[in-house]
Amino acid sequence: MKNDMPRSERILMMLIIIFFAVPLPLTFLAHVGPLKKSLRMGHLKGILPQTDYTPFSWSAVFNAKYQASVGRFFDNEFFGRPGLIELTDELYFRLFKISPMKSTLAVVGKKETLFEDLYWNEYVLNRVRKEQLLPLIINLKQMQELYRSRGKGFVVVITPSKASVYPELLPAGWERRYDPRPRGYDQFLPLLREQGIHYVDGHAIATTARDSSDVPVFPKGGIHWGAYTAFLTANAVIAELQSQGKPLQLLHYTNYRVLNTPPEQDADILQLLNLMFPWHYPVVDFDIKPVPVTGHRPNMVIVGGSFIWRMTDFLNDSRQFSEIDCFYYYKVRKKSFYDGKSRIISEPVQSVDFDREIFAADNLVLEINESFISNIPNHLDKFTTDALQHAATSPNPSPAPAYLYENTQPAQ
Repeated sequence: MKNDMPRSERILMMLIIIFFAVPLPLTFLAHVGPLKKSLRMGHLKGILPQTDYTPFSWSAVFNAKYQASVGRFFDNEFFGRPGLIELTDELYFRLFKISPMKSTLAVVGKKETLFEDLYWNEYVLNRVRKEQLLPLIINLKQMQELYRSRGKGFVVVITPSKASVYPELLPAGWERRYDPRPRGYDQFLPLLREQGIHYVDGHAIATTARDSSDVPVFPKGGIHWGAYTAFLTANAVIAELQSQGKPLQLLHYTNYRVLNTPPEQDADILQLLNLMFPWHYPVVDFDIKPVPVTGHRPNMVIVGGSFIWRMTDFLNDSRQFSEIDCFYYYKVRKKSFYDGKSRIISEPVQSVDFDREIFAADNLVLEINESFISNIPNHLDKFTTDALQHAATSPNPSPAPAYLYENTQPAQ
């Protein structure tokens, strides 16, 4: 007696066959010249596939390099892979409030607010003894005295941590791990005040703005501060330099905009989650009004981490600086800003001409995020140590002209 498969099972089997069989020829077709654009699907953020494919040869077959290359090809280029990953990420996020993308180091806080885990680790766990901060404080004091003796501006900027600005969004389960001992930030401020070091407290600026304004100080899906917070801090830097007698003017903005679809810089961690459906949340954007300047325009050097970029954009857009040179984590990258333009000068920074690139600058801004104060040593430890060692061996540098990026070749 013939045992026919039920119709529903036949349909299910056909769907399974189609699901697994159809992508195979489409994977090959997606790499045929005329069909590449129409069949290639999406681009995953933060994922850099290995593309060192081995061409076919008998020797490559016998040593298995070709087979391994074919395996990498299908891993990276299998038709529909971006969509399947995005669907998987979306399901994990919606069902479990986590991301399977381990490379993102993302933590989902309350109200589905995204954080990078290092900021919660610092806020909850990482602690440092007060005496561990003293060498950096001494270096900062000496750098300030060195700049003051040469008639130049100097300020330390502490940028805010999203975790410490929104502690009420602490993810469930983290509260019981909180270490009640003082954080590095809480010990750093009194030391700066005791030594009379000029500083701007971006954490205080962010928390005040959070409580007094309906403008988000950190975007829901971003790691870094929003435009409004960076703007307020940039003006606080200018005000501090003004108090030192520097001829600078405060920033003013035009074309204030509230956006419900965040641009990339306000969704940097959200993009790394590679979710299937877009998010919508409010962020602000505006344009900086150029400052009318007659005569000499001062320049500025900024040494700091990833929070410096938005603040530098605003300072540069004011057009009151002849040039702003940024040393990203001191030696990772040097980027110069000039009249609304910018260019990477070197990556990484192999060496620094301290006389021309640092001490010839009219103003020096040293930035550290409050979450990195507990990281001993950090980029400011290394930078100030090197700068002071150079100054000790060259106490009376020749009046060499300040570094100008248009006189250099861009990084290759």
